[in-house]
Amino acid sequence: MRVWVADFDAEARILALNGNQATVDMNGISFKTKLSSLYLLTNEETKPIIPLATSRAIPKVQTELKLLGLTFDEAMPLIDEFLDNAALSGFGTLRIVHGKGTGVLRTKVRDYLSRKKIVKSIETPPLFEGGNGVTLVKL
Repeated sequence: MRVWVADFDAEARILALNGNQATVDMNGISFKTKLSSLYLLTNEETKPIIPLATSRAIPKVQTELKLLGLTFDEAMPLIDEFLDNAALSGFGTLRIVHGKGTGVLRTKVRDYLSRKKIVKSIETPPLFEGGNGVTLVKL
């Protein structure tokens, strides 16, 4: 079944339904989403016609993640969600702001990112763009 995924403003195909969630395939990427963010498509239309649920989720797409004041354990799930949303949205370059401090969070974040298959490169921006307090991530 073809659907419009409101969170990403894109077309997808439903693979499975489970309660109020659906597993969808969007251009070869499978993920779970709430039924409230899906709209049924007709064969002639490329815009959503019939909502599959009555409420609509707010998209959480961003290109910068601020981790200031967090521990790595608190930051890790935020990083995962940030990377997933950015990849599904087609963003290629992201900024993670972790601050300079003692450098412990920066080191752990960069080590964690280097183990992610989705991450192509990790860079330090110029000083006027944050320097060691920011990590640029290329997907």
